[in-house]
Amino acid sequence: MNDITGALGLSRLSRLDGQTKQRQKNAARYDGILKNIPGLIAPKTTAGGESVYHLYTVKIKPGAFRCTRDEFCKALMAEGVPTATHYPRPLPKQPALSKWDKKDCPISDTLATQVFCLPMHHDLSDDHFRIVGEALAKVAAAYKA
Repeated sequence: MNDITGALGLSRLSRLDGQTKQRQKNAARYDGILKNIPGLIAPKTTAGGESVYHLYTVKIKPGAFRCTRDEFCKALMAEGVPTATHYPRPLPKQPALSKWDKKDCPISDTLATQVFCLPMHHDLSDDHFRIVGEALAKVAAAYKA
């Protein structure tokens, strides 16, 4: 890390706790939206754990929709909601680890086709949650199995 990057990081430390708490509140708002949309599963924290919600990763329940995760996300984008697939390739399929037996991680293979991330940061607005909620409900209804 160079001096400039370090100085920028240091200047942000005083805001870190407040921003983390706000991301946790934002995650709770997403949780509230998702509980009303069958087929979409909100992220869970480990018992006794606490998430800083760097990402808010939604899982599509298998068989809940007549589309793939990518088609679902494309439809959300058409509604003005950007999504991201941060880890589309499971660990054993990473080029550096290509000698691994592909059967070693069946859960990660499956999750790589089911999860996507909604926008997450500390400055999300009420309007953002309204737009995302409406878009998720609309797309889920359109693709309901």
